[in-house]
Amino acid sequence: AHSALNQVRRRAYNGDTRKDLSNLSQDEMRAAIRRERSYELCFEGHRKSDLIRWGEYYKTIRATAQEVADWASTTNASYIVFDYTQEGKHELMPIPQTQLDIMPRFDQNPGWGQ
Repeated sequence: AHSALNQVRRRAYNGDTRKDLSNLSQDEMRAAIRRERSYELCFEGHRKSDLIRWGEYYKTIRATAQEVADWASTTNASYIVFDYTQEGKHELMPIPQTQLDIMPRFDQNPGWGQ
């Protein structure tokens, strides 16, 4: 994994091997890979799926909402932070009612009613 991560970093830093990562613990390596994915794929629509897969979606959304609110309160910016995310609900999408009607043994995903 170190080699693959460093290949990505070298491409991003024009081959600069001084930016390589080495001697990382398992937790440090996971954090580094997560950070790299957030930079590398930032506008490609993978972030939410990654955060859900890693079990960090709710925590990250809450922290980001708080950071934006804190920033807006110290500037003249007029930002309103709508924090509608509910833990355990927004990690899954609701099952469409048409599908629930076809398969009555299925239950709606948690937090989505029925």
